[in-house]
Amino acid sequence: VDPGHFTDALDAEEQQFGELLGRAAANKAEDRVEFKETVGLVFKLEERAAEVLQLRLFMGFSSKEVADKLGLSPANVDQILSRSVKQLARIPK
Repeated sequence: VDPGHFTDALDAEEQQFGELLGRAAANKAEDRVEFKETVGLVFKLEERAAEVLQLRLFMGFSSKEVADKLGLSPANVDQILSRSVKQLARIPK
């Protein structure tokens, strides 16, 4: 598997999730509620997946930094992140 292909796919998923959070964080009251619900969904993921999402997307750590903190490989961090974003996207609104 071409590592660049995986990275491009992951970047697209991160962008998609970031756009979702960006829309949800708008100043309207209903958007603030949606933002809280979106963040709340993260905590419904498995503990490891929630940790990876928090560190990688919310706190801005690189895959290597997350891997070092959690004792994983960077590739494993990327796999967990990819699966988690897909899982969150499937949850009905």
